[in-house]
Amino acid sequence: MNAPALTPGPWQVCREFGKTGLIDKVGGHAIASVTGYYNSAGQTEANANLIAAAPDGFAAAESLLEVVLAAIRLGHWDVDGSCDPDMAIERTKYFLAKARGETP
Repeated sequence: MNAPALTPGPWQVCREFGKTGLIDKVGGHAIASVTGYYNSAGQTEANANLIAAAPDGFAAAESLLEVVLAAIRLGHWDVDGSCDPDMAIERTKYFLAKARGETP
């Protein structure tokens, strides 16, 4: 998989001067500010937590996609009809492409 040009994680939420932001936990650099002009404080905090989880989510999606595709290639993937694996694979591929900036 192609490594995206993003600040590597882990990221963490920080609160300074009444503002919510994100910092690169390893380097300690500020990477984003999350404001809540139209959101409640709880929504701003939730948005910051979701964004801070992005590097972990990206890595998890890459790993999971590799495992699923390998299982399918080897014939070790049996779906009982309770899910649509093709849609799940396409959504995961879309997420990864979007995170890399490869989609509109």
